[in-house]
Amino acid sequence: MPCGYYGIPSSLRRKKGTDRTVSDREGYVTQPFFNFFLRMSADNEPEESSAAVESTCGSDSALKEELPSKDVAERTVQLLKGFADGTRLRILCLLRDREVCVHDLVEALGMTQSAVSHQLRVLRDARLVSHRREGRHVYYRLADRHVREMLENALRHGAESDSK
Repeated sequence: MPCGYYGIPSSLRRKKGTDRTVSDREGYVTQPFFNFFLRMSADNEPEESSAAVESTCGSDSALKEELPSKDVAERTVQLLKGFADGTRLRILCLLRDREVCVHDLVEALGMTQSAVSHQLRVLRDARLVSHRREGRHVYYRLADRHVREMLENALRHGAESDSK
């Protein structure tokens, strides 16, 4: 296998006794999020035959042109970290079709207000949600249609059967 056990690079190790994976490069990345990508990479068979795929060996300059800038890569990683937690994913699901006040999110999730607020802060920093204040109440919604599409695609992919 090119990238170690089940496609996870050897630089990633599971931290003993937790549900988190330690990455030497990016800090903590949650194990459930890696499981999502492991299923995705295992299910995706190449769509074209190997004869039809253009070889990139020896043409690393052309390959480097396909890389995003460091700034875009960092913003994308921040965006994906918003999806990398079960609580944040549940919050995004609650906001999928409507605007919801923090009090209602607290009740629906059965968590403390400070814990929900912390997760909302991460989602705001990842630019996945936006908010508005009306008096003492703060209402949250998905930031835009792209976030809804990403959420729906991730949920649909996660719901796919592993046996293909």
